[in-house]
Amino acid sequence: MRPEITKELRAEWAKRGVKWEEMRFLDLPVRLDSEGKFRAAATPEEKREKREMQTEETVMKSCEDTPRIQKWRSETGALSYAGGTPRDLGLELRENQSLRALMSTGSGTAVLKFNADDLLVRTTVTSAGISVQPERMPGIVPEPRRQLKLQDLIVRIPTRSNLVEWLSVSGHSKTAAPVAETAAKPEAALSFEKREEKVRTLATWIPASKQILEDFVGLEAFLRSSLIYALEEEFENQLLLGNGAGENLNGLLTQATPLDTSLLGTNWTRTDVLGRAIQQLAMADQPTPDFVILNPADYWAIRLAKDAEGRYILGTPQGPAMQTLFDSLNVVQSTAMSPGQFLLGSSNPNVVQLRMRQEATIEISTEHADYFTRNLVAIRAELRAALIVMRPGAFIKGNLTSSPA
Repeated sequence: MRPEITKELRAEWAKRGVKWEEMRFLDLPVRLDSEGKFRAAATPEEKREKREMQTEETVMKSCEDTPRIQKWRSETGALSYAGGTPRDLGLELRENQSLRALMSTGSGTAVLKFNADDLLVRTTVTSAGISVQPERMPGIVPEPRRQLKLQDLIVRIPTRSNLVEWLSVSGHSKTAAPVAETAAKPEAALSFEKREEKVRTLATWIPASKQILEDFVGLEAFLRSSLIYALEEEFENQLLLGNGAGENLNGLLTQATPLDTSLLGTNWTRTDVLGRAIQQLAMADQPTPDFVILNPADYWAIRLAKDAEGRYILGTPQGPAMQTLFDSLNVVQSTAMSPGQFLLGSSNPNVVQLRMRQEATIEISTEHADYFTRNLVAIRAELRAALIVMRPGAFIKGNLTSSPA
C-alpha cells in the first residue's frame, strides 16, 4: 500500500538520514525493512526474478545427487584445474553465472569449462565385440602350378596347313673312294622317306554366368589365365609323353632311342647314366645334345651327390649353383618326367620343330545349348600344333636308378 507523503513522513526520513533526492522512486510502493528504514517495495519483475532464482536453486540441488552425476563422479574422479581436488559439479552448476542467466531468461549461452581428463573414462579398448572390416587383397591366388619350360626349348614356326610333310634320308650308300686318272668313279646311292605329322587340336572350356563375370572384378581374367595354363600344361605333357595314338601328339619320349645299358658296366651312378647317354649320341654321329629333362628328385640327387669322404662331387652348396650338368647341357626340371627317368636331346631346329597352326586362343560365346536364354557363357581355350621330330635318333631316354637289364 502506497503511504501518503506528509511533512511528518519527510521529517522522519530526514531524522533517519534519508535524502529526498535519493527517494525519487517513491512513486513505487515502499516498505520498512528489519532496521526500520524505508525501502522501495519489490516490483513484479523483481518478484518474478526472485521466484526464478529460488526455482533454479531447487533444480540445481536436485541435479546434484542424481544417479548420472554420481556415476560421473565415481568413474572420472574429476579434479579441479588448480589444486587437483575432486570437483563438486552441483556447486559449479549453481554458481555458474552464464548458466543462471540462461535459465532465467531462456536465451543466451552457458559456458562450462572442463579439462579433457575430467570427462574421459579410461577403458582398455579390445577387439571383443567390435566388428573389424577385413582387408580384401586384390586378385585370386591360383593353385600350385608347374613351371612350363619344355616349350621354350623348341623352335616354334607358323604353318598354314593342317598337315606337315618332310623328306628324310632312309639310306645312303657311301661309295666315295680315291680313284686313278681316267678310272671310273664309284656311284653313290640315296633313298628317301616321306614323313608327315598332322596338326593336332588341344582345347578346354568352362561355363560361367554373365552376372558373376560382371560382378566379380578380375574373375574373367583369372579364368582366362587358368584355362590358358591348363591348355599349355597339357601341350607340354603331349610334347614329352604323347603316344601318337588317335589325336595325341607323337612325343619326344615316345620317339627317343633307349639308352644302351651295356655302356654302363657294373659300378655306376646317375651321373654315369647321363654321361653314357651323351657318349651314345656321339657314337651314333647325332647332334650334340644341349638339354636333359629330369624330375626334381633326380636333379637334386645328382646335385648333392658325395664321394666316399663326404665331399660334394659337383661342388659345395655354398659355391655357384649348377647351371649345366656337363658343359653346355641345360638341365630342365619338370614333374612331368617320372622320377628315375630322363630324356637327353638336342633343340636344334634341324632336329625338332613346333609348327603352330593356332597359338593358344581364348574365345567366349553364348552359342552353346540354351546358354543364351540362361545368361551363361562358355569360355574356351584352344591351340593347334604339330610336333615335327626330324631326327628321332638325336634323343636318348633311360632309367637313372634301376640296374640295366
